[in-house]
Amino acid sequence: VHYKGALASNLMQFDEGDLEFRLGRGRVIKGWDMGVRGMTVGEIRRLFVPAKLAYSYVGTPGGPIPPNADLIYEIELLGIKDNEV
Repeated sequence: VHYKGALASNLMQFDEGDLEFRLGRGRVIKGWDMGVRGMTVGEIRRLFVPAKLAYSYVGTPGGPIPPNADLIYEIELLGIKDNEV
């Protein structure tokens, strides 16, 4: 996928990049696992991810995401391998 992440509170972008992952393996936040299911190659989705499905009360210590932050992601599915996203 290609993604952009922003804080929902002020729309400040905190990350952008490409990432390969398998659904349900715990490599990405729960909001992503839920939000990308059913996507087709080339599709772009905008996800509102509540804090409890992202980084919860912890945030990213020393990083750009504060505790209890709701997030917005724009995700483009670039391809599928092994019939999994």
